[in-house]
Amino acid sequence: MKEGAVDYLAKPADADAIEQALVAHGRKLPPPPSNPMSADRVRWEHIQRVFEQCDRNVSETARRLNMHRRTLQRILGKHAPRSTRPRPLITAALVLNAFALGMAYALVALGFVLALNASGAVNFAHGDLVVLGGAAAVVAASWTGLPGPLLLPLVALALAVAGAIAARVAILPLAGRPPKQPSSPPSRLPPS
Repeated sequence: MKEGAVDYLAKPADADAIEQALVAHGRKLPPPPSNPMSADRVRWEHIQRVFEQCDRNVSETARRLNMHRRTLQRILGKHAPRSTRPRPLITAALVLNAFALGMAYALVALGFVLALNASGAVNFAHGDLVVLGGAAAVVAASWTGLPGPLLLPLVALALAVAGAIAARVAILPLAGRPPKQPSSPPSRLPPS
């Protein structure tokens, strides 16, 4: 401590702690904080503050902290020390997202099975319609601002229109034609 100093304030200090330290008489120490940060958290906050002050330049930050650059990169690569509060909303959101993605995969797989059983051939064309449905949902959500369940009728209508156009342009003109006989390639073998 410098000469004349009787106490110090731990960083980060809020305005009340600074005021108490300035107006305090005698050598009475201020009361300890009710919820102090852990040593790992204080270290993390200090490194992040210096990192931001150095314009997120790892080499400059390592030089100012007198630390090896690779060590600093390892520290920055890790997440901040975890808080002790539970995060039930994040867990619920992850579970719902996983459930929704699983349902989408199940629908795509069901489409493959139906197309295979109906035609006897593997048809990947319905994957295009799945992508078109996703794109229609994104566009409809950005235009209307409606939540997901209310977008379902709009997306279904858009895909019905797309299906009708595809049937009119690609399927119906070919429906009345007789199937073409495959032409065999010329044989180069001598007749036997």
